[in-house]
Amino acid sequence: MNIILGVLTIRNHPQSQHSCWFGEFFRGDYVGQMFALVGKFIPPPPEVAPAPQWGDPNIIRQRLGDAVTDIAFDRSVMVFPALSPQHYRKSIEETLGPVVKLVAALKDEPTKLAAFRQELDGFVARYFENNLVRQHYLMTRATKK
Repeated sequence: MNIILGVLTIRNHPQSQHSCWFGEFFRGDYVGQMFALVGKFIPPPPEVAPAPQWGDPNIIRQRLGDAVTDIAFDRSVMVFPALSPQHYRKSIEETLGPVVKLVAALKDEPTKLAAFRQELDGFVARYFENNLVRQHYLMTRATKK
């Protein structure tokens, strides 16, 4: 399975202090492509586990190991409202950590920043329909021992 982005959230389930949930995005879908694009312009830190591994249920099982039971996976789609792909890009340039850092790092390199924006807009346009950006993900749920 080709996966690129790691953990969205890790949190305790409100009804049980023994459950954890997190989501991963797939390489072939919008968020995976966007993070691959960010990595082209500023590579992730070397201490970060390779992001493609986080959406593979077998690797997730291995990483969680004996610390959990009742592991389950589910796929779904998250949608973000936006007026246009450029509107969505503007929003994530101000709120999504890696994109915020990339824009700041390229502030004195307008040609590179314009290239990033053009490529990102192309990715967003493929997942933009009826004023929504659709992002597929894998949700992992497990019970801590």
